[in-house]
Amino acid sequence: MNTIHNGRQRALFELALETLPGDYRALLERECPDDPRLARSVAELVEAHLAAESETDRTGELIGPYRILRQIGKGGMGAVYLVAGSSGQPAALKTIRPDIASPEMIARFRNEREVLRRLNHPDIVRVHEVGDAAGGLPYYVMDYVEGFPLDRYCTGRKLPLRKRLVLFRRLCLAVDHLHQNNIIHRDLKPSNVLVTATGDFKLIDFGIAKQQQ
Repeated sequence: MNTIHNGRQRALFELALETLPGDYRALLERECPDDPRLARSVAELVEAHLAAESETDRTGELIGPYRILRQIGKGGMGAVYLVAGSSGQPAALKTIRPDIASPEMIARFRNEREVLRRLNHPDIVRVHEVGDAAGGLPYYVMDYVEGFPLDRYCTGRKLPLRKRLVLFRRLCLAVDHLHQNNIIHRDLKPSNVLVTATGDFKLIDFGIAKQQQ
């Protein structure tokens, strides 16, 4: 069984998780060029984490008052699920994985949800509720956005340049709203801008967002 043996290994493991689904191996090579053994051990921890995540089916499980219908996204810190609450309306719930719930990870997750709770913009995903599940693991419930990543939407619809620029301008205004609230997203990419069939979009995934003082 893979275990974390020291603070440096844990710090690199958590940093690698933040890059998922990117190239965490390249990151590890940059972070410890003179210690390939350390890089290899952290890579093994990440691979074990991904394997455990892929084998876990949480369908039907209750998190707070919400029942999981299916998983719709995942990252280094946790997973996002389509859930149903007492109202019957679908929502998206993000929670941290129990096997990586170190105090540092929990603090980062709580920071993420507090950042989102402060925002009020039509093109930024909204948080409706926050809570702690069994064992004290934090979660939050937000808009469920059924859409496509920005690049796939533009390519699939063969949008002309003018319409692409309209979307780009709206995205700039959403990012400006973040900056007006002293928040830096730090992970702006097409997969974090989901566009619906009606042409509306939501900026999502604030897992590594930073609040400026």
